[in-house]
Amino acid sequence: MPPLVQELVILIVKIQCKIHQKMIGCSRNFENLGGISKFANVLLAGTFAAPKTSPPPSFTQNCLDCICQTEGCMAYEGRCYWDVYSDSCGPFAIKLEYWCDANNIYPCTSDYDQEFRDCTMYYACAVDTVNGYMRRYGEYCTGGRTPTCEDYARIHNGGPKGCTCDCTDGYWNIVNSCCSGKPGGCD
Repeated sequence: MPPLVQELVILIVKIQCKIHQKMIGCSRNFENLGGISKFANVLLAGTFAAPKTSPPPSFTQNCLDCICQTEGCMAYEGRCYWDVYSDSCGPFAIKLEYWCDANNIYPCTSDYDQEFRDCTMYYACAVDTVNGYMRRYGEYCTGGRTPTCEDYARIHNGGPKGCTCDCTDGYWNIVNSCCSGKPGGCD
C-alpha cells in the first residue's frame, strides 16, 4: 500500500477509535499489525482480503471451509444476527467472547463491540480470529495431542473444551458430512 494511503487510513482509524473512546485497544492493534488496525484492513481491502495469519498445525483449508459452510459462511458476510444469548457475526458466526479470546483481550467488555464487528463480519479477519482461537485452544483441548479437524470443529462450536463434550457431536456430524464430500477429506 502506498505510504500516503497508509497514513490516511491510519488517521481515519485513529479518528474512528477516538470517537468510540477506545484508543488503548486501537493502539494495540496498530502495533500488532504493523501500523494498520484490523478496521483499516477491512476498510481498504473489503471482503476478499487474504487472512494475515497462518492456520495452526493440521488445521486444513478443507476443515476451515467446512466449518464456514456449517455456520452459513458467505450468507452472513457483512452482518451479525442474534444467536442464543448474544450476537454472532460473519461467515463463522463468531461471538464477542470468542473474538476476545482469539486476540488475548482481557477483560472482554462491550467496549470492544465495534472492533469485534468490524473484524468478524468479513471473511479474512474472521479467518484470522478462528486461526487465533484454534492456536490457543487446539492442544489445550486435546491434552497436547495434535488436533484433528474433528477437534477443531468441536472447539469452534463448544469452546475451549468443546472437543471433549458430547454436546458438540451433532455439530461435528454436520462438518464431517461436508468433509466427506471434499477431495482428500479434512485431515
